[in-house]
Amino acid sequence: MAFFTTSDLKLKYSWNARQEGDNPNYIGTLDRIKVDRHEGYEVLHFINQVASDSKWTSADKAAGWKLEKMLRDAPSQMTMRKDLLDWIIANWKTYNK
Repeated sequence: MAFFTTSDLKLKYSWNARQEGDNPNYIGTLDRIKVDRHEGYEVLHFINQVASDSKWTSADKAAGWKLEKMLRDAPSQMTMRKDLLDWIIANWKTYNK
């Protein structure tokens, strides 16, 4: 079972592929390395991957919401999954918006 579902997300997202050829059900090479922070299915996948790697449980929903907000607030030029994750890790303890 997924840690986060669409009903857990608090921010607004597009649930349609934004570019021709972008399929929300397909995770290709670019989808594994880039994140479009305005597409709900990509944000959901990112959060669930971090939750899985971090072994979060349903008791950690607040961490998921914090991650969702941090993902939206990360510097706009960051689109690469690794860069976003590095920024989140570096700012996790001090971020409190």
